Amino acid sequence: MDYLFYLKELAEEKLKLGKFKTAQNYLSAGRSFGVYLRYAQRVKDLPIESLTRDLLVDYERYLHDSRGLRRNSSSAYMRALRAVYRRAVDDGLSAQPDPFGRVYTGVDRTLKRAVDARLVSRLVALQLPSQALRVSRDMFVFSFYARGMAFVDLAKLTYGNVRRDRLVYQRSKTHQLISVKIEPPMRTIIDRYARGRSPYLFPVLREIPFNPSEYNSALRTYNNHLHRLSREVGASGTLTSYVARHTWATTAQRLSIPTRVISESMGHTDEATTHIYLASFDVDQIDAANRKILKAVSPAKAKKSGMKKEENAETMVLAPMPSVAYCSTSTLYSADVAGSERIEMRTGLDD
Repeated sequence: MDYLFYLKELAEEKLKLGKFKTAQNYLSAGRSFGVYLRYAQRVKDLPIESLTRDLLVDYERYLHDSRGLRRNSSSAYMRALRAVYRRAVDDGLSAQPDPFGRVYTGVDRTLKRAVDARLVSRLVALQLPSQALRVSRDMFVFSFYARGMAFVDLAKLTYGNVRRDRLVYQRSKTHQLISVKIEPPMRTIIDRYARGRSPYLFPVLREIPFNPSEYNSALRTYNNHLHRLSREVGASGTLTSYVARHTWATTAQRLSIPTRVISESMGHTDEATTHIYLASFDVDQIDAANRKILKAVSPAKAKKSGMKKEENAETMVLAPMPSVAYCSTSTLYSADVAGSERIEMRTGLDD
C-alpha cells in the first residue's frame, strides 16, 4: 500500500474520533513528505516497505537545508510520520525494522513561552480600536483566568458548559473533564458576549458540529491578532495561543503552588508519576489556587508595576462593555486575515 494514501486514511480516522490536532499533524507531515518525494526523489507513490532509513535521513537533510526548518520542526514531522508507520506495522503492512532510528525525533529545549503575569493586567487595560482585537484580547485573558484553558477548548465552549458558578468542559486533547470556578472577572467577560443566537460562548465559531477547517481559520486569525497585541502592550516576546497557558503555569510555580496542584488544575494526564502516586485534589483546593493566580494580577499588583491610575486593570476587567453581536465578530474570525501565519505543527512542548 502507498504510504501517503495510508497516512490520509489514518488522518480521516482521527478526524472521526475528534482528534483534530493529531489529524492535522499527520496531514501537515504528509504534505511536506509528499513535496519532498515529488521534487527531490521524483516519485509520486511510496510503498510502505520502501520507507527506509536512508530515505528518511535524506528527507531530514532536505528539511534543514532546503526548507530551513529547525530541529524541533523537522522532529515534529518525523514523529507524525513515525506514528503512521508504527500503525502500519501493527496492521501487518510492513515487517521491516523501525526506519526512524537515524533521524531526530526528540524535542530540544526552547525559550519559555510564558510572559510576566503583569502583562495580563496591561492587556486588560488596553484601549483597542478594533472590535476583533478586543475579542482576541478578551479570549487570551479569559484563557489565563481559566487556568490556562487551551484555545480549542475556549472556542468550543457553549452555554451548556456553564453550570451555575462553574465552567465544566472536556479537554479536547485528553478528554479529561475539567471544572473551573467562574471568578468575577471571568463572569464579566462571559456576560460581554452573551447576546446572539449562537450556542457558542465566544464569537469565534458558527458551525455545529465542530468544523476543523473553520477552527483552523479562527486559530490563524487569533494568533495574528495576538502578534499585533504583543506590539500594543510592549511584550518582550510574541504572544501566541499557548502563552496564556504557559504563563498561568509559570505564575503558579513562582507563587509556590505545588506542581501536583498545577498538574491537576491544568488537566494534565501525561504527568504519569504525579497521577500514580497522588490522588486527585479536592476541587476547593484547585479553586483556591486559581484565586491566588488572579490575585497576582489584581489592580494592586498593577499599581506596583507603574501603571497609571486610568489604566487600572479593575476598571477594564469589571467595567461593563457593549455586548457584541455574534454575526459581526464571527465574520471577522471565520475568514483568514492578510499576512496571517501558517499553523505551526506542535512540537510536543504544549499541553
